[in-house]
Amino acid sequence: GYVRTIDLLINQRLKSLKQATRTIRSVESTELYGETILQMQTDRETLVHVTREGQPFGLLSMDQLTGPLLDGPLGALKR
Repeated sequence: GYVRTIDLLINQRLKSLKQATRTIRSVESTELYGETILQMQTDRETLVHVTREGQPFGLLSMDQLTGPLLDGPLGALKR
């Protein structure tokens, strides 16, 4: 799991870090970007654990997933 700094700042009454620990969703490296982004938004998560053939491969943030999309042709859709 992981702890977001903002959660610690907002809720200073936590008795332990365990209360602020969030589970991290795992996705296979072959999973489609769009599906991963939709699931992250649904779960209100900003971080995913990436696996390759079941083995740990890395971490990805929502910014890393959406950045290339918004820097490309979809960037024209920004508000």
